[in-house]
Amino acid sequence: MARELPDQAARKRKMLCGGHSLGGVLTAYFAEWDFDGNPATTGDAGYNQCSGYFALDTRIATGLPGTGGGEVPAEWVPLVKFGAGAVQAGLETGVVPRALSAPAVVNTETMNLLAIAGLAANLDPGGVSDLATYVPSGFNQDMTYRLLFSKDYPTFLKGSPTVKDFRFTNAAALGGLLDDNSEPLAFMQASVGFWDGGKIVDKEFPAPNNLDEIGLGGLARLLGKDKKAIPDEPNGPLFTWRNYDRVGAPDDPVYKSKDGTPFTSAGKEVTDIAELARSLSEHPLDFTEHYFPTKLITDIALASAPGLADGAVHEGGIAANPVLNLEAGDGLGAAARPRGVCFEGRAAGRWTARRGEGWCDVGVRTWIESWPVYRQFTGDDPLGRGAAAKSAGSERIKARVNTADRVVKSVCPYCAVGCGQDVYVTDGKVTQVEGDPDSPVSRGRLCPKGSATLQLTTGSAREHRVLYRRPGGADWEHLDLDTAMDMIADRVIEARRHGWQWEQDGVRVRRTLGVASLGGATLDNEENYLIKKLFTALGAVQIENQARV
Repeated sequence: MARELPDQAARKRKMLCGGHSLGGVLTAYFAEWDFDGNPATTGDAGYNQCSGYFALDTRIATGLPGTGGGEVPAEWVPLVKFGAGAVQAGLETGVVPRALSAPAVVNTETMNLLAIAGLAANLDPGGVSDLATYVPSGFNQDMTYRLLFSKDYPTFLKGSPTVKDFRFTNAAALGGLLDDNSEPLAFMQASVGFWDGGKIVDKEFPAPNNLDEIGLGGLARLLGKDKKAIPDEPNGPLFTWRNYDRVGAPDDPVYKSKDGTPFTSAGKEVTDIAELARSLSEHPLDFTEHYFPTKLITDIALASAPGLADGAVHEGGIAANPVLNLEAGDGLGAAARPRGVCFEGRAAGRWTARRGEGWCDVGVRTWIESWPVYRQFTGDDPLGRGAAAKSAGSERIKARVNTADRVVKSVCPYCAVGCGQDVYVTDGKVTQVEGDPDSPVSRGRLCPKGSATLQLTTGSAREHRVLYRRPGGADWEHLDLDTAMDMIADRVIEARRHGWQWEQDGVRVRRTLGVASLGGATLDNEENYLIKKLFTALGAVQIENQARV
């Protein structure tokens, strides 16, 4: 912080402090901390280094999420019963493990699978996943796969079929690890779409889908409320992933549970799996969390012990700045607090707004700052033509190209200018063509004809087969591509032979005048280079390009 913003006054004006999960707890202690050892001076206090705080799926509070901000229950971490000194001695001697880990799913080893799966889905979402074979086998990984990809208890106990018996795309592998219809732990779930590409059945392990019917509805907080599903064709098709915005589309087969109800619907899926993959693999926002450092957990649990949190002396540090707590509906602290986006602040007055399924308190300062006229007079947009005029609704609007799987660079096929184009592709089909801002020729601009290039690729009048009209013929006929290519090759060879010259006026020329090439402006340097090499090898001398300067 001091390196990026050396001036304390600038930090107080510009810096937001916060974190994800345990980061909310650490931010709370930071806000109360005295950094120069003199509580009477407050310029160094944590709360004076930030203009506000934010928490992602947690809260700014000196307690673990889900505990109501109070003490950590001793039964959660039995180690704390022995006191801070015993914990430290155990860590130093190696008797106490340096990380608190479950035997599967949540531990320092398997959490790295999320980053690897996210990287693969980010780089090649449609590629065949080799996650189960690429990552070295071990107890943690094998048990995690077994827990996540067993459809029932018999499958889990006998260990067959295994995840290695199925074929998934990289996107499907990531969805299987984290989607709320697959992942068994609610606090790790995301609503990113659904399985596709083969037979899907109920996943009845580690718990059945009818918890309410058998009187175990209370487990929904731990396991989530959505029915779990799993592919059921080992050594069969390639299972793919139907992204959130394709659920409910006309081509959606609508997979159903054994009770006849759909596993999911369009209204339940809210997150782009491409964005999830990006957040897991691209820095600086790497959201993979290594659960849990023992020292961090025990220090929070034993914060009242001498020598641990002695510097947290500014008890009003949290209330000194506005707080933004962003909590998922099924997060660890969701039962104790309202769902949705909650804002808090230091203002004495409060304004209450409805958010999701609960009530969230919004500070008066935050409420006023949401007014366009306020942002117009206090911000960098005094004329109200830019950021000040944006509403929450306009901020949520997404461009048509946001859902594209990939972008292919191309050149406009029409005139000799050669404007650059970005071709957006979704599920193997061209969905939009726009100007390429990286093109030195057009710098993102396209004329009306170039802007309508999408119609050239998807229009009903586009021909997808070779048309040939014989000499003297009146009608076109269809040819297969191989036949057409052979006919072209035959004519090139014959024209070369017919127009070949060994000598001209007693001078050895070794050329043909029967073949010539005139290139168009849409040809790039590499294509022109190949054309020149080909026709020179054929002996042609009449090689030109219409756009040559």
